[in-house]
Amino acid sequence: MKTIFTLAEILLKKRFATFMVLLLLSITIYGQKLHIVEVRDTEYDPAELEIAAGDTVEWRNVQGFHNVNGTQSTYASNPESFGNAAGNGWTYQYVFTTAGSYDYQCDPHVGLGMVGRIIVSSDESFMLTVNFIGMNPHIGQDFYFAVVDKYSGLEIGRAQTTAAVEFVAEVSGIETGRSYYIDFWADHNGNGMYDSPPTDHAWRLNLDDVTGDTTLLFAHNTDFTDIMWKNLLTIEFNAMNPHVGQNLHLAVKESVTGTEVGRVQTTASETFNVAVPGIEPGKSYHVDFWVDFNENGRYDTPPADHAWRIELNEVSGDTVLMFTHNTEFTNVMWSNLLTVEFSNMNPHVGQDFHLAVVERNSGIEVDRRHITAGVDFMVTVPGIEQGKSYDIDFWADHNGNGIYDTPPTDHAWRLGLDDVMGDTTLTFTHNTNFTDIMWKYMLTLEFSGMNPHVGQNFYLSLDDKNSGLVTSRAHVTADVNYTLKVAGIESGKSYKVDFWADHNGNGMYDAPPTDHAWRLDLDDVMGDTTLMFSHNTSFTDIMWNNRVTVEFLGMNPHIGQMLVLYVVNSEDGIVVDTVTIDEITEADFSVHSYSITPGNTYNINFFADFNNNGLYDAPPVDHAWQLVLENPTGDTTLEFVHNTNFTDIFPATSAPLVENQTFRMYPNPAKDNVWIETNNFNASEYTLSVYDITGRLAKVESITRNNRIEVKVHSLNKGIYFIQLQSVSDKKTMKLIKN
Repeated sequence: MKTIFTLAEILLKKRFATFMVLLLLSITIYGQKLHIVEVRDTEYDPAELEIAAGDTVEWRNVQGFHNVNGTQSTYASNPESFGNAAGNGWTYQYVFTTAGSYDYQCDPHVGLGMVGRIIVSSDESFMLTVNFIGMNPHIGQDFYFAVVDKYSGLEIGRAQTTAAVEFVAEVSGIETGRSYYIDFWADHNGNGMYDSPPTDHAWRLNLDDVTGDTTLLFAHNTDFTDIMWKNLLTIEFNAMNPHVGQNLHLAVKESVTGTEVGRVQTTASETFNVAVPGIEPGKSYHVDFWVDFNENGRYDTPPADHAWRIELNEVSGDTVLMFTHNTEFTNVMWSNLLTVEFSNMNPHVGQDFHLAVVERNSGIEVDRRHITAGVDFMVTVPGIEQGKSYDIDFWADHNGNGIYDTPPTDHAWRLGLDDVMGDTTLTFTHNTNFTDIMWKYMLTLEFSGMNPHVGQNFYLSLDDKNSGLVTSRAHVTADVNYTLKVAGIESGKSYKVDFWADHNGNGMYDAPPTDHAWRLDLDDVMGDTTLMFSHNTSFTDIMWNNRVTVEFLGMNPHIGQMLVLYVVNSEDGIVVDTVTIDEITEADFSVHSYSITPGNTYNINFFADFNNNGLYDAPPVDHAWQLVLENPTGDTTLEFVHNTNFTDIFPATSAPLVENQTFRMYPNPAKDNVWIETNNFNASEYTLSVYDITGRLAKVESITRNNRIEVKVHSLNKGIYFIQLQSVSDKKTMKLIKN
């Protein structure tokens, strides 16, 4: 008996061939697209477009005397001619119906480099046919099939049927020049879920460099492959009349970790479907989607745009959700998608390839990817935000030892992304302009048996044992079993891994057993690391500190200058933390300190080194301010907008009495600078000496101003030191830990 079935193509096959940024300038016209190019000064914006055959390009002259010249008399290789006459204030359209590459220029300004290019891809797709034979072991069993684009990782289509001795699978949509994985499996144990072979039988075929309609033959064998099959989520939209013709964006994220498993963009109609592969049995998901109601090309908080969230709990297999339009909007806090297109990566084919996206001002990692490199491939990372800037770091494990080595041993690069405007595509062609990206590794924690804490807030901190500094933090909602990934561990270093569940639900850390807290030790990191933790009652008081974040806005006068921030306990005046930004690079940025506890009041003191002498000088020489944080109950965010209401955060004081003085030294531990002060002495009357733990005198530089001494300790090795202050009638010794 022969059974024939056709794979249903996923309705929303997302095409990355068009630069994502151009989607902001595209609208649908009768099933095709209109692409806008602005003509100004001496440039076309954008200068290069990738479009589909049948799309329209519209050039809009917004400034200057220009034209578009794409004639074959100027560019003989163009498939056809297009262009207009030079002038001011014009609009010109052309429909590209023939696939190929088109060059064009502005005749008055070609000498200044005013040129452009249009790449038109063919809409033609082909049929893939797979003939299955000898499938006797699976007669009557459920059989699943999927085709995945190797370059983009996007699924072309999938289907389910009942296996026979011989049958045929067909899928339309494969394209010339592209390569695909063909994954399929039989539910051999009949439980309705995919289980890794040999429990279920699964295989993968490779199809490279498609040239047209293709037929493959597969004969049953036991060379199984774990294809790590994911289930399909389908959302059926109804009564979407208010949004017909508008762009709809949808993303599916794991509820516990926030990891995004897939996203799509389509044009809404009254009734339509969206399909997203990637959900897994036993896991729960947020399904976030929004419609660009105000049609400005970016996400705006409802009701400006219309947004919703559907909860999908404990997946059991392929799932269909129904959604009918309503006005119960949810702010889904949508983030944009970064796509990096790699080409000519021939030296690294088959090598491990790692990529991370790091928010430039905060240093916080958005996400990372680990894949096997091909000649040409694409990496997508969700999470970039409007107006922010990022470093995109990536490397190939060229020597194959599984760890990052400084170039040229391994090959590493960095791309910059400034002022995100929306979904963004970057292109990278292999070169030897390497950068030491000082790659940090990933810590993965596998939690199991966490039943007592299901649904509770769960917090984790990764702290460098040597410096005591917080490397990274995470906050999730606990489940019975879950995985938590934290980036930032470095080879050779050791860490404390502290975590706790808010067992009493008051939103604050309370020492065990009120809240449940634990500590794991991670010593001598060798690379990406996985730790296992099963729930137990061997609690540890981790003395958790909360985070204070100061969001700085409008700091334009201080770009290029140093900023130092101190967190000071108001009650005793002790500086509990110091954060230094070596150079302010943008007007808006954030600073984090992990140093506050509930119930206290803090002065958040900070200054910009306005005269660039590397020291604090009272305003207006330097610009300094103070914020007050009263009784924080948890992680807290403060906002500061630049102003000229300066505060002297280290006011000078003096008094003749020196006996029985109390000195304050901060920060301790210290990395670069230490300050010693009291409210009741003149520092110039004291001699300062620094000794190491063996009693040897250490050479340091110090600066004395009234009641305050600044000691520069950056040149000291890490360890314990003793700082001695001595006058005619008094001597004080204090211990310093140098990081």
